[in-house]
Amino acid sequence: MGHTLAPLFATVAGLLALAGVLKLRSPARGAEAYPAPGPALGGRGARAVGALELALGAVALVAPGRLVAALLAAAFAAFAAYTARLVVAGGGQADCGCFGQDDAGTLGPGHVLLDLMCAAIACAAVVEPPRALASLVADTPLAGAAVAAGVVAAVYALYLAYTVLPLAWRAYAGATRR
Repeated sequence: MGHTLAPLFATVAGLLALAGVLKLRSPARGAEAYPAPGPALGGRGARAVGALELALGAVALVAPGRLVAALLAAAFAAFAAYTARLVVAGGGQADCGCFGQDDAGTLGPGHVLLDLMCAAIACAAVVEPPRALASLVADTPLAGAAVAAGVVAAVYALYLAYTVLPLAWRAYAGATRR
């Protein structure tokens, strides 16, 4: 299972690292209409959270193990709980700033589901720690490089699922109601 889980775990870790990088680049401040942490944390606090996300994601990519997987699972479970709270409090109009200030997506139940799926993958890695992608590339360079490229594509696809898909779905749903 370590070989099978490795790309999934790397995708989840890569997503967290990407969120951290984007928060460091341009932290979201949050809106006053919902209980986002941005106003309470301020720019420095949001950047500190981004640095922690980047660090945990990077460590998970380089040295996946039970403790790192448990921390990743806890992080995504916390994101799911926080997102569920924002969805309820914001009436579907909240934006968590998961990917920094440039995050154009609004929250919905899909975000909670994505966070829970990421947490489940990390939980599976607690039970059976995956190999690092670098070891897959070292053992089988061509296949490992293809898997690594697939992980990069999957991270981008997840990013789009969090940010663009909700907007596209709302536009589609609005167009079909006319």
